[in-house]
Amino acid sequence: KLLGERCFQFLRRHAPRLRILHLDGCKPMCGDLAFGVLHLCDNLESLKLPALHVGESGKILGTGTGRWCQGLHCPRLRELCVDAWASLEDAGVQMLVRQCGLLHTVWLRQAPRLSDDSVTYLASLRHLSSLCLSGNAGLTDQSLQELASASQLRCLDLSGCRQLTEAGVVKFADSIAAPPGPRLTSLRLDACPHLGRAVAEALAARPNLDRCSLAGRR
Repeated sequence: KLLGERCFQFLRRHAPRLRILHLDGCKPMCGDLAFGVLHLCDNLESLKLPALHVGESGKILGTGTGRWCQGLHCPRLRELCVDAWASLEDAGVQMLVRQCGLLHTVWLRQAPRLSDDSVTYLASLRHLSSLCLSGNAGLTDQSLQELASASQLRCLDLSGCRQLTEAGVVKFADSIAAPPGPRLTSLRLDACPHLGRAVAEALAARPNLDRCSLAGRR
């Protein structure tokens, strides 16, 4: 569904009262419209957004994602999920982590400009329990090293992170459930072309890993 201006006017009017805002399932929307509301939502606790894009004015002025993240002050936010955010960069993630320190669920799919630095920032979240960075081709084994000490992490999805190597994932598997490593119960590494049998065997040896998907591996 495509949300119209009247809908955003309604949301802006009631923004200070919002605790939960779930717009996932809507058609891709301009981030200026979405964050024009979000910058007023100081009490927000759960946020889900569809794919975001930069409007024409933002492209001309060179503004957009940085300004969106800088103006987001939601100290109570615990859940942030975005279906696709092609313009998001590491500096934006750093701002989100700094301003939303209570986050425990972060899903930032299809954000190809992110690098391992973003994972460093996210791993510093004390309550991080669920992380999805699927489709982010810039992530490498360095991201796994950062997450190896994320002790509260339970669910991880790095599907489509095509630079992950077999050696890197096998090493990460050794950290699962081994203090101070993550006590993962769910792991998805679909469409990671460099992963093979050694990864499957290493992960199968993790007793608390209830769900593991390696679809599309060699």
